[in-house]
Amino acid sequence: MKKLFWIALAIGMPFAANAATVAQGVTLAGDAGGIDAAGSDVSIAVGHPAYTMAAMSLPTEWVWIGNAETVNSASFEFTFDLAGYAASSAILSGEWAVDNLGEIFLNGNLVDGMMTESLRNFQELHSYGTSEASYFNAGVNTLTFNLYDAGGPAAFRATAIVTADVQSGPAPVPLPAGAVLMLGGLGLLGAARARRARG
Repeated sequence: MKKLFWIALAIGMPFAANAATVAQGVTLAGDAGGIDAAGSDVSIAVGHPAYTMAAMSLPTEWVWIGNAETVNSASFEFTFDLAGYAASSAILSGEWAVDNLGEIFLNGNLVDGMMTESLRNFQELHSYGTSEASYFNAGVNTLTFNLYDAGGPAAFRATAIVTADVQSGPAPVPLPAGAVLMLGGLGLLGAARARRARG
């Protein structure tokens, strides 16, 4: 009987992966993509034939704030919340390009930087990311892009993806699947009891 009980319990237990996408962000004009201009600024679309248009993991636009010819620095932010997730399992990844220089910080911790002038900074995509547990907060987190122009037009393009394990705890079994599993388990237990009563 005990063996049958454990078999029924094992069949009824939900098995699910805990990893989940917490948040995604991209640069889009009008701050429509989640990686938004900091403060009261609003991002605008910027174009230049020298800027890479290589496909990113998510659709993006080249953006800047104000006049891309005269504004020499800008900050963009992406905010996400790890409430309900294990911050120690969080992973940040993305791609970016900038005309001309920039640094990426997660909650004040340097994640990546391009602080040497190079055509590659805006003619190619660059991957960035971290899984350093001490960089992530259990609640709200802020990814900051501090960007600088060295003259001429300025622009920035990026994606951000955050994944983490769902905090442990029993996963709910949705009905009607839960009802079927419960009835199946009760049926097995009833059959075992009847068999035992017959001898």
